[in-house]
Amino acid sequence: MRGPTAAGSAAVSLSGGPGGGPTVLWWLLTGVLVLVAGAVGYGLGRRGGRAAARPVAVPPAVARAGAALDKRTGPAPKAAGRDPGRARAWGPVGQDMTVRAAALDVPDRRPAKVSVVAPAPRPAGSSGSSGPAGSRPGRGRGALVVVVCLAVLGAGVWWLTGSDGEEARPGASAAPGASASTEPPEPGKALIGWRVPWPGGREEGPGAWALPDGVVDARADGLTAYGMKDGKPRWRLPAPVRQAVCRMSPGVSQRVGLVAYGRHNKPCATVAAVHTETGRELWRRSVGGDEEVGGLAVGGPVAVVAGETVVRGRSAESGAERWARPNGRGCAVRAIGADPARTLLVEQCEAGGRVVALDTATGRESWRRALDVESTLDAAVVSTTPAVVAVRETDTRGTRALLAFDGAGRPLGSVPLFGPDGEIDPVGDPVVVRGDRLYAMVRDSGSISSVVAAYALKDGRRLWQHREVDRFEAVAAEPDGTVGFLTGSGQVVRFDAATGAVRGRVAAGVEPGTWLVSISPLLFPVAGGHIVVNRYAGTSEPAVFALR
Repeated sequence: MRGPTAAGSAAVSLSGGPGGGPTVLWWLLTGVLVLVAGAVGYGLGRRGGRAAARPVAVPPAVARAGAALDKRTGPAPKAAGRDPGRARAWGPVGQDMTVRAAALDVPDRRPAKVSVVAPAPRPAGSSGSSGPAGSRPGRGRGALVVVVCLAVLGAGVWWLTGSDGEEARPGASAAPGASASTEPPEPGKALIGWRVPWPGGREEGPGAWALPDGVVDARADGLTAYGMKDGKPRWRLPAPVRQAVCRMSPGVSQRVGLVAYGRHNKPCATVAAVHTETGRELWRRSVGGDEEVGGLAVGGPVAVVAGETVVRGRSAESGAERWARPNGRGCAVRAIGADPARTLLVEQCEAGGRVVALDTATGRESWRRALDVESTLDAAVVSTTPAVVAVRETDTRGTRALLAFDGAGRPLGSVPLFGPDGEIDPVGDPVVVRGDRLYAMVRDSGSISSVVAAYALKDGRRLWQHREVDRFEAVAAEPDGTVGFLTGSGQVVRFDAATGAVRGRVAAGVEPGTWLVSISPLLFPVAGGHIVVNRYAGTSEPAVFALR
């Protein structure tokens, strides 16, 4: 490893960390060698300089040849800031060691003026070559000593920093680098398989549908299906001209989902069925007049459409009407859910309210249960079978709870939306029901959900809870029977449904400061990982991304 980390490792060794003793000894030895090299080089340089400074006798023939050459070719051109006739030698600081020499005319070559340093006379009795022109005895030896010491110093630095900040060992080698797209994730890490940026208009959407190996993302301008493998659009269904997607069914059944369109400042009044494998629109119907779509659901082969005055069951494939149930006088559907056997409605009737169960195939009423409400309410169908609904009155002292019912409509347990544990928001945040238990995110401080909890449907008792430093943003039932929660940092934590023990934790392997999760996202476990859909536009978060 190189760079700051390697430097930090060396600093730790010098300060007496693990293995610090040998490292300090190495640096001390290196410092002594450098000082010795400098002293030797300095001394030899002064000695060589004094020898070179002696006057050098230039033979008359050479002088005459140089003069003739100057007369014939003219003075040599000067380079910027330099005199080409001056050659500086290494010597004591401030000593200008310059010798002017002549160049001889060589046959068959154009003469050129050069500057060379004349060799100093060799002492009598000395042996060995004097070296090239301009070299001096001792200077070569001093340079050699310096080079050797620098080589030793470089080897020591490499030894200290050449292996991920640790001392190199025989046989150790640096691991080859790999790109982010091919490097396998670390244990507990996930690769961001792909990201889909927000469209130009950053249109927000009413939701999304899960596919076996992908998702269908709904935005105001239409629907787009993405596959888990590569994130490339499988199909796209644009919204009609000058209309926007304003509602959609919470899920699909037999590969059919429902969406509703509306014009600007007009009711959301046109319903269409979409085949989720091909993106083909199967049929399109208006709810009639100026009515608004109150809710959409698909249960088996039946598409259930709630209008302001009537609830209709249609063929999911053709749109043909199968049954119709008029709403009671002064009643309006606040929420709807369906499965192949049961359709569940939450209705507000003037100052009161009720839960109604219908047979999905025929539309016949199975049971109804009055709700203790006296003010306007918001509602959501959390689960159709078993029957669980969320009711929240505008009256702060009214009914605000998750309510469970048995197969005959008899009340079971209830979980307060505002209680000692904190706040549960099933309208804004999904709630999951699996078996006889309910799993929810709990906001225990302001708007941050840092707690997840499980409750028993039969009596509303809390079974377990888990707290994290990170905030929780979405929940989903995992294929292996666990319950997965998505955190704000892009981590998926899987809990044992019965005990609340953490069974798995997968974190998005992204750089610090990279934001992936926006407000009220949707989490979809699919084959090969998870897909997250951000329903609301943030700053830099993608619209859709996958965790492998």
